[in-house]
Amino acid sequence: MQPTVSPWDRDRKLIRIAITPRGQPLNTSKTTLEFIVGIRDAILGHRRLYDRGILHGDISEGNIVLTSPNAGDESKGMLIDLDHSVGLIESLKTDDELSLTGTMKFMAIERLQVA
Repeated sequence: MQPTVSPWDRDRKLIRIAITPRGQPLNTSKTTLEFIVGIRDAILGHRRLYDRGILHGDISEGNIVLTSPNAGDESKGMLIDLDHSVGLIESLKTDDELSLTGTMKFMAIERLQVA
C-alpha cells in the first residue's frame, strides 16, 4: 500500500494564459432552445473528454459557454476550465489520496458523503 499523499504534495502546475473569450456565459442565452442546445453540446463535450480518459472535475454553470449561436452545424455550447481535470486512472485513487475540488453544489452526493 502506498503512503497517503497530501493534497498539497500532488504534482500540479500553475499556468496562466490570456485569451479572447470563446463564447458567452450560459445565462446570456436569448431563448430556451439556445440554452438547451448549449447544455446539450457541453454534455457531448464532456462525453468526448470521458471517452479520452479525462474527467472535467468542475462542471458548473460558469464553465459552460455558448458559442456561435447562429452557426449552422457547429457546436453551440462548450465546456471550459479544465484546470481541475484528472485522468480516469487518477480518479480511481482512494478518497484519502485526493482532495475535494470543484463547485460544491455540483459534486456527486456519494463523493461528498465519503469526504
